Amino acid sequence: MLMEGVLLAVIIGWVRGGRLENILEFNLKGVSLIFFAMFIRFFTAGMSRSIDFFMVYGGGLQVLAYLLLFWAIWQNRDRREIWLVGGGSFLNFIVIAANGGKMPVCPQAVHKAGLSLTETGTHVLLNETTRSKILADIIALPPPYPLPMVISLGDIILVLGVMLFVQQSMVGLAGKAGKDKELVFKNN
Repeated sequence: MLMEGVLLAVIIGWVRGGRLENILEFNLKGVSLIFFAMFIRFFTAGMSRSIDFFMVYGGGLQVLAYLLLFWAIWQNRDRREIWLVGGGSFLNFIVIAANGGKMPVCPQAVHKAGLSLTETGTHVLLNETTRSKILADIIALPPPYPLPMVISLGDIILVLGVMLFVQQSMVGLAGKAGKDKELVFKNN
């Protein structure tokens, strides 16, 4: 869902007169922390299907990845859209931390999305012992959505923040006004 959000944000940014290269001009702090956190999460998710170490310690690696991400978010706390990224990430972190470092996934939502899921080092099937169920992956995006999946409320807020960040960066720096130009979300 994150990639679709970024793609949609780029398209909207272009329609609003923004330029993709303006993103490179934005001084996002902690970029290496963000990429390292993403690497840990995706690598752990992929490896937990075949290597027992990641199945056993995947929850701890998830928590570590979130802590790195939160440090990067804190470094960019002056940007409003980063607070949305942080808020969505924090909602996901709450449910993951409350469930042994693994994101619970609703079996009915998995079925509705036309997917199958076995427990991994990063995900576990939601059941009666799951804590913070409302924050788990319970929202199905079934076909005709092009990439069926199950997402959480935190995912939605996080992607909204990323979309706003991409648009702010594309449009906010466009034109001769440069960095003085702010976007729609500024309080006047």
